This record gives sequence, C-alpha cells and structure tokens, in this order.
Amino acid sequence: MTSEQAYETLGLVAPVTAQDVKLAYRRKAMELHPDRFSGDSEKAYYARRFMAAHEAYKTLRERGFPELASEPLPEPDFGPKLAGRSFAPTETADDMALTEKLGVGLPWRLETMLAWGLGLPLAAGTLFYFVKMVLDAIKGP
Repeated sequence: MTSEQAYETLGLVAPVTAQDVKLAYRRKAMELHPDRFSGDSEKAYYARRFMAAHEAYKTLRERGFPELASEPLPEPDFGPKLAGRSFAPTETADDMALTEKLGVGLPWRLETMLAWGLGLPLAAGTLFYFVKMVLDAIKGP
C-alpha cells in the first residue's frame, strides 16, 4: 500500500501532521469496528474495512508519517453575485431597483413604515393584554 493510498483510506488530505493521522485512525477504528454491528454479513464487511484502515495506519507509522504532496487549492466559486435582502454589493447594483432588492415589491421606506406601524402597536397590545392577565390572576376572583 502506498502512502497516498493509506492517507486516502484514512480520509486525509494534505497538509496533515502525525497527530492528525492518529486521530483519523482512531475515528475510523471507532466507526468501522466489527463489534459495533450485529449481522454476520455486516460484521464481515466492516472487518475488512477496519483491517484496511489498520493496515493504512501501520504503513504510515512504519514510514514515519511521510508528507503528503500538497496540491494547490482551486479558487472557490461563489456563484453569481446577486443582491438580496442583505444589500450585498454586486456588479449590477445600479441596474436593480430598490423594490427588487427588498423582494416585497414595495419601496423600502414604505415597507419600514408598515413594519413599525403594524408591529409596534401589535407588540404594545400584546404586552398590555399579558400584564392585564397577570394582574387579574394576582387579584383573584
């Protein structure tokens, strides 16, 4: 078994340390140990996978945990840049109207006024009702 195959068996990618290899082996051993499964076919399957993980760790330990060749990471692709409710800067921010950014179909000032105009009285009414119920409960019948 080559070092690359051993690292792949343990599910590791570069760069790794000896401590990372030990932790990965322990995780795999706990995950794949055949005593955790009840069926004979399951036990046989996981016994083979457990032994492969053990062989991979043994190979790496004997070779002194050789360095795994590091491949340069590809540039992440975050997809198209579109403005949403977060008003994130975009390439086409000037072309998009405020109503499209908000997603409600109303200008943002009107939407804000509606939210405060409806939300605040509802919250105050709910608080008033709750306090009235508590005071009635304290008074008794």
